[in-house]
Parts: sequence; structure tokens; C-alpha cells
Amino acid sequence: MRTQTWPPNDDQERRQLVGEIMSALAAAYLPLVPGLWRLQDCTGPLWACAKAGHWGDGLAAELLARMAAGDGGLLQRASGREISNLWWSLSSGAPAELLAAPAADTALRISGQRLQQLEAVKLNAHDCSNVLVAAARLQRGPEALWDHMTACLAAAAPDAVSQALANCLHSLGSLAEDCGHTPRQQDLQRLEAEEIANAAWALAKMPRSGPEPYPQWYQGWYEAAVQAAMQPGFVGAAEVQAWSSLLYALGLVRHRPPAALLTLAAESAKLRTEANAQVCANCLWSLANLYGRLELLDGGSRAAVEALVGVLAGRLRELLLREAGGERPTVQGLCNSLWALVVMGTDALAPNGGLTRSLLDEVAQRWETEGRDGFKVEELTQLWQVQLELSPDAVYSPGLQPESSGSGLLGCASLQQAMRNAAESQQQSTAGSEFQQHVLKALAALQQARGEQPLGQRPAIASVQAEQWLPQLGRSVDAVVELEGGRQLAVEVDGPTHFLANGEHGRTKNGSTQLRDRQLERVFGRGNVLSVPYWEWHQKLGNTVEREEYLSRLLLRGPVGRGCGAMQPLTVAAAGNEASSEEATPRAGSEAPAAAPPLDRHEGYAAGEPQMRRRRKRAPGAPRTPPGYESLAPALAASTSTSAFAAGTDIAGEGQGQTLPHPAGERVLAPRRGRPRKALLPTAGRRGPPGGSDSSGSRNKLSAGGEGN
Repeated sequence: MRTQTWPPNDDQERRQLVGEIMSALAAAYLPLVPGLWRLQDCTGPLWACAKAGHWGDGLAAELLARMAAGDGGLLQRASGREISNLWWSLSSGAPAELLAAPAADTALRISGQRLQQLEAVKLNAHDCSNVLVAAARLQRGPEALWDHMTACLAAAAPDAVSQALANCLHSLGSLAEDCGHTPRQQDLQRLEAEEIANAAWALAKMPRSGPEPYPQWYQGWYEAAVQAAMQPGFVGAAEVQAWSSLLYALGLVRHRPPAALLTLAAESAKLRTEANAQVCANCLWSLANLYGRLELLDGGSRAAVEALVGVLAGRLRELLLREAGGERPTVQGLCNSLWALVVMGTDALAPNGGLTRSLLDEVAQRWETEGRDGFKVEELTQLWQVQLELSPDAVYSPGLQPESSGSGLLGCASLQQAMRNAAESQQQSTAGSEFQQHVLKALAALQQARGEQPLGQRPAIASVQAEQWLPQLGRSVDAVVELEGGRQLAVEVDGPTHFLANGEHGRTKNGSTQLRDRQLERVFGRGNVLSVPYWEWHQKLGNTVEREEYLSRLLLRGPVGRGCGAMQPLTVAAAGNEASSEEATPRAGSEAPAAAPPLDRHEGYAAGEPQMRRRRKRAPGAPRTPPGYESLAPALAASTSTSAFAAGTDIAGEGQGQTLPHPAGERVLAPRRGRPRKALLPTAGRRGPPGGSDSSGSRNKLSAGGEGN
């Protein structure tokens, strides 16, 4: 006897049959709706409408009207499961007109209030996760509700399936990005290995606070994630988006992984053949920030980075050369890719000169077709920095010369002017950080004290100029110190965002800071660009005398020769009090994470950053800095390090992997659908995180994290 199989979801006959059944049931159920007195008799049919994708016949609208009737009397005594099903159903494809109806708004508002009244013991992880998934999809609910749901999920973590935790993390990351939501301290524990890429992205997107936004306990989770990603189970099953999400997240949190991870990524056949332009751009950006100029790396790291850059560059050029079909790179992706290549220097540019030329040509073509409206200020600032690096006085500009017409490398005078204007727009007046002000105060004290110490013990400072604008570079410098005799020094106050954040690399400048120093050296000369690192200032110098002595030793160092280009006359212009350290908005291209997310005022928007959608404005007086989420990540490390990857378990679930779209082309591989396999941590009820609109505006169909009954 042949086994009967149910036709797939997209089968036309199935859809027609489901529609007919739902219409018949709706016709029979509609007369009963006004008399329903149990909430589950309303949420159950609504859940069925969502599962079937059938919103016609007026049944869903009548069910919402019944739930909202009498000031939401049914909802005021609802259970967590009933409210979870309501939220999940409305977030799973409900038409816009239904969501805009007063009944839907009332139902969501009153049910949200009811959830906040329920104690953690009355809400399980499944229901909390569903509500957060729905909140991220619908962009509904007060922040107090999101905090309460996350707190309840944290309390239920010991009994929670890892899929619920992964969905919660993803939803919190989306809420932080889209709504400016700041989650409170949480203690989410255990994470299924299959969700590593999603969790890494979500944690990287959450707001950060404190003098060191990426402390070592936070880096510990990423260390565990990297170790898990190097196991056969991840390498064999990882889709392109998993590699992209992991590498991009590492770039955001400035965690340099071991070279072995890059080698494994470079060996991925899928990256070579399936990566889209945004994946290539995000990965190149991450490599540029984490490794900087390749010639400064040791042999093993350099070889691994060069290999992966070669794979990504080859794939990106292949996509650019396609005349028809495939995805066309965004302007942002083009600018990020160019910026990344120049940050990595000649060892990245020379072997990929063809790609660099293709990227420049594509940018020029976009300018001709889209004009100024197609380019953001940040993208134009990136292009300005790219041109500075590819100009004739830069040592590493293989075969690329500016046009004799004065229109620059891009061959378009109007674009050249727009780039210059964008760079000059970065000259703004903002308050400097406390760290910066302390350094400037100490420099001023040294200037006033000249002559009080024997020659050679204290520098003879003629002047100290704070926040000087360098028009030839389109950036400002924290301070310009002129010594007697005419020697001029650039002094940069470098907080944590200028350095990598993990372990032995914590004192290594990131790519954007290396680029800043190279450009400043072309103006001031090699050896005349000085850095005051935060760890020396805060950790080693206990009082004013020690700090002034430290600056004296720093300023007395002699120049070591000419820099990347010939010594140029110094031209500076006052730039007000523009901030430059980690505690205020950085200049374009100067701060870390230099390519990524201006997630909060803390880091601003730096050239080279994959751009995000702007957050909704907070209400006046709302706090910008999070109360902290220091317990969010560390507890995940244990589950990651003991995941099935350690044994090389096949993590591929049934069905195909899905792609979760994110603003500015960021994409994350969603957990696979299907029933859980036995090898991993508990996986009952696995579903994908919330969906969204991709770059083309289409809607991805994603299952919810646990759908209710």
C-alpha cells in the first residue's frame, strides 16, 4: 500500500483546499464568536488562521473584536500561553489593515499589560520567546514589556530549549537596532551550537556601556564561539550566511580570531561560489578592522588573511562582471569594499588591482545614474579616504593614478567635489571626552612649565592647539603640539574603541586607527604622530606628576624618518572641540568599530561602517546608556564550548536554511526548520527567528519560535 504524502505548502491544489476548508469553518464559527467566554476559544482559531495563512472571511477581525470587547475583559485574566498565541498569530502574516484596526491595538495593549502582571513562575521560556519574536516583528509593545519578558526567560533558562534562547537573543538584537531598546542585565544560559552565528550577531548588536564596552568576560563568549566554529560540525554544515554573520559579529566586537578560522573559511566552497556582494563586503570590512595593514602581520596570520581576501575578492569581482542576473552590489557595499582594501594596504591592493578598478568604475557609474541622492555622507567620506590612499604620494597605489583633469580617481569632478564636501562636513563641534580633556590639560601644564626644568628633561612646547582640522585629509587631530624649533606633533587620545578587544590583541590598533595614523604621518612625518593609549593613562599613571612625566617622555622622542609620503607643509584649521576618543562621537573613519554599527552615541558613525537604519528617537529624558547586560553573554560560553561541534556532530536540520535580512544588507542564517535531531542540546520546538524584509523589499517566510497550541 503506497504511503500518502501531503503536498508541499506552495502546491496550488493544497492552498485551494486549505482555503475552502477554512472558509467553511469560518462560516460555521462566525455566529458563535459574540458568545465566546473563554479566551482560548478566540486565540485557537486565530492561531489556525495564521498557520493556514487564511485571513479572509472576517473571522480574524471578529475574534479580535471579541477579545477587545468590554475593555478586554477576556484578556485581563489570560494565561501566558493564550497571550503568546495571540501575539505570535498577529506577527505571522496578518494583513496590515487587520493590524491597524482598533481591536488589534486594544488586544495587544491589554494583553501586554496582563503579561507584565504575570510572575516569572507563570511564564515558560516558550511563551516568553514567542512574545519577544512577535514584538520584534510587529515593533509593538513598551520597553517595560520587553524587559519583563527577557527577565522571565532568564528565570526559565535552566529548563528552556536552546531555540527559545536563540530566538530571544535575535529578537533583542533586532529591537535594539530598530527601536533603540536597551535590554537590562539578563542571565541567558545555554545555546545550541547551530545558533552560534545568530547569537553572535545578536550579542554584537546590543547596546554597550562602560569605559570598555567589550571587556574580557564578554570576549570569552566569542572565544568559545570561535572554538566551536572551528570544529568539523560547523565547518561541514555552515552556509554562506553563517560565515558572514560570525565574521561580521567578530568585527563589530573587535575580536580577532585565530588564523585557523580564516583558513577554514577560505576553504569553504560555498563562499567561493554562493556568496553575494553584501557577504563579501561585510567580510572584507571585518578583516580590515581586525587585521589592518597586512604587511604588519606575522607570517601565519598574513597568509590566512590574504587567502580569505583572495576568495572574497575573486567572488566579488565575478559578481561585478556579470552583466545580467544576480545581485547588484549596493553603493554602501561598494564603498565598504574599497575602504577595506585600502585599509589592508598594498598586500591586499596589489593582487586585487582588477577588483579595485572595477569597484571604482562601478561607483562612478552609480554616480552618473543615481547622482547625489544615491550616496550618503558616510559613503562619500569613505571614498574620500580611499582616494587619499590611492593618490600618487601614497607608496602603495599599484597602477592607479588620478585623472589629470583634477576629477580624481573616479573621473568625475562633481563626485570629487561631493566627496570633499562630505569630508568637510565631519568638521563639527562636539564635546571632547573626559579622557581627552585630561590629556589636553596636562599638555597645557607642560607648556606653562617650560623653563622650569633643565633642557632635555621637559619638552620646550611653543603651543598646544586642541582639535585641529586638517583640510588636506578631511579629518581632525586631537591636538597639535609645536615644539620650539618648529617641529609639530600630532597627539591622538586613543580609547578602547581604537584597539582590538580580546586577550593578547588588546593593545593592537584596529584597521581604521592604523589608517588614521598612516594619513597623519603623510602630513606630520613619520615619528611625529603620537598616541596616548587609554590603558597607559588610566592604569599606569596615578597622579598629575606621573602623567606629565609620561607626556614629556612621549614628546621628547625624536622623529624616525619620513613617513608614507613626502613631508608636507602642515595646514590646520580650528575645528572647535570635536570629540575623538571613545567617549564621544568619532570622526569619520577614525573610530572602531570602524565599519559598523553606530549602535549608540558612544561610537558614532565611522567611515567604513556598514550602515544601519536610523533608530526611532527616544522619548525626551529616556536613558541612552543601558543599565548593563553583563550577565547576558558569559553564561552562554559553557553551552557553546560543550556543543555538538566538539564531537563534529552533523547539525544540519531537516529542510533548507533560511536567510534573515538585516538593515544595510546584514544577513544572518536562521536556524534550520524541521524536527530536532538527537545529537545536540535539547531542541524541542525548533523554529526560526523572526523574519523581515530583504534588500529587495520581499518578505521572507519564517516560522515562529514555538507556535503554541
